Amino acid sequence: MKRLFAATACALCLAGPALASEYYIEGTAAWSTTNDLDVGPVSLETDDGYLLGFALGRALDSQFSAEVELTYSQRQYSGIPVDLNATALMLNGYYNFPIANTVGGYIGAGVGGVFVEFDGPAPFSDNDTVLGGQLLGGLTYGVSEGVTLFTEYRYQMAADADIGGLDVEYNSHNIGGGVRIAF
Repeated sequence: MKRLFAATACALCLAGPALASEYYIEGTAAWSTTNDLDVGPVSLETDDGYLLGFALGRALDSQFSAEVELTYSQRQYSGIPVDLNATALMLNGYYNFPIANTVGGYIGAGVGGVFVEFDGPAPFSDNDTVLGGQLLGGLTYGVSEGVTLFTEYRYQMAADADIGGLDVEYNSHNIGGGVRIAF
């Protein structure tokens, strides 16, 4: 995970002084839901939860940008005292396109590591770090020079986590928004 972060930070910094450079920070908050957990014949329903995120990125030109993003999401299972938490460190790439004067759109994809944790009584208390990815799409609105609001849909998925000897699938659907500040 540390190597991924270091490599990503270097890639962002070395993306080329000849390219238009606009660094930004970004904060995200989203409503989050995930598929039910199927363990043998038993299906455990999940309640809705939340996702919070922070990113550091760079606009490579008017159409492409890249960022390092850290997100944390939490949901609970209905009827049992178990939380499903996921912390993801992703390298995201975006294609940005104009729609109107101050309105734009974007699509993107990311890859990285996901720390999946089931927090509850034994045997439902375990964690695993696995390879993950995400697909994103959204709209932006330029509020002022350097300040942009956005709303987005994010599908986040990961390889099966080994939780208590069981292979557990992790994926989530997230709808939210945030603010991006360029510097």
